Amino acid sequence: MGWSEQFLSQVGKEILIKAVAMAMPNYAMSCFKLPVSLCKEIEKDIARYWRHSNKKQKGIHWVSWQRLSLLKYAGGLGFRDLICFNLAMLAKIGWRIEKHPESLLAHVLHGKYHYGFKFLEVGCSLRCTDTSVWRGMLVSDTAPIRYGTDMAPIRIRYATWRIVDLYGMLTSRYGSDTSSIRS
Repeated sequence: MGWSEQFLSQVGKEILIKAVAMAMPNYAMSCFKLPVSLCKEIEKDIARYWRHSNKKQKGIHWVSWQRLSLLKYAGGLGFRDLICFNLAMLAKIGWRIEKHPESLLAHVLHGKYHYGFKFLEVGCSLRCTDTSVWRGMLVSDTAPIRYGTDMAPIRIRYATWRIVDLYGMLTSRYGSDTSSIRS
């Protein structure tokens, strides 16, 4: 920590974390499935920087990291959950392959792994010869992106969202504690 960062307010620290620390692993996360331990280590370092005022004093853990990573309207600070963000970035590659089958990446991956099939129809069959990009795409569950069977783009404003489906997705992500979900 340099001398100029010692004088940052909490708002300044939040902006610095979101602009620098959360943005650094973006490229790697869009190409590779990062180990969970690495994502947790990055989150731990970010939380440590957020809580400590300087190197001599230990910071007080007023709020858990899960609470800090909630969206702002839900009472958090909006820090990213890096594990979920990594899976979302990998799912984005799969979505791009489905939407743009004429791209170079789509041609290379289709030719190497599943000639003649669509990406979402292949299923999760990992081989030891698969590249890390392909492994990451299969690990990221792209099924929630699909809208019906025709792969039509989702128009969020006009789509019919059932609260039961959203509630099921949230409870599977955050466990059975639904007190923070319903409010």
